[in-house]
Order: sequence, then C-alpha cells, then structure tokens
Amino acid sequence: MEWVLKLETRNGWGEMKTIEVGRLERRVVGLTAEEVGLTLAEAKNLLGELGRLVLQTQMEEFITCARVCGDCPKLQRLRDQRTRKIQTLFGTINVDAARISVCPCRRGPGFVDVSWSSPDGIDS
Repeated sequence: MEWVLKLETRNGWGEMKTIEVGRLERRVVGLTAEEVGLTLAEAKNLLGELGRLVLQTQMEEFITCARVCGDCPKLQRLRDQRTRKIQTLFGTINVDAARISVCPCRRGPGFVDVSWSSPDGIDS
C-alpha cells in the first residue's frame, strides 16, 4: 500500500499548484507492530518537509509581489538568489530568497545600484 502526501497551494491571484510532500509505503500482509501507522522518524520528516515547503512558497509569493515597483508598474530585476536560514517553532529551515534591484524610476543623480533582500525580522 502506498500513500502520497501532497500540499496544494493557491496563490493570491488564484493559481493552484500541487507539491509532493512525501510518500509512505507499507505492505498489507504480515505487518509488525512497528509498521502500523507512522513511525516517529517518518512523522518528523514529513512535518519538517511540510514546514519547509510552506515557508518556501510563502517566500516565492512575497518576492513576486515585492518585485512590482510601488511608483511605476514595472517589474524590478532580480539581482541574485541566496539561501536564508529562518528560525521556526520546528527548527531552522533553509529557503531560497531573491535579492531585488532598486527600480530605475527611483534612481536619482549619483545613484549607486543597490539591492534589498527579505525585510528585517524574516531572516536571521
């Protein structure tokens, strides 16, 4: 017998995406007591992966929204992407977080190209 655990997410503009969290397999005949239900290790792995996926999809949507300039409707350029360590109740989770360049409409004389990353308090 096999179980496939999936996370279904719907972003702010209604698009749906399904992400596989994990798989479990059990034989049907000849089960031992240890094979009934979830093991503690399986439960910890699934919960950890679920937390990572939820956090990663949140970061992806945050970056998508943050790329739209507040002064003009242009999409700001992604400068690069880095891994951030975020402390959660379930431990430290590594997520990909993009760095966004400042929109050209906000650049004045003597402007030095800078970028910004996730806001204070999100990464540690």
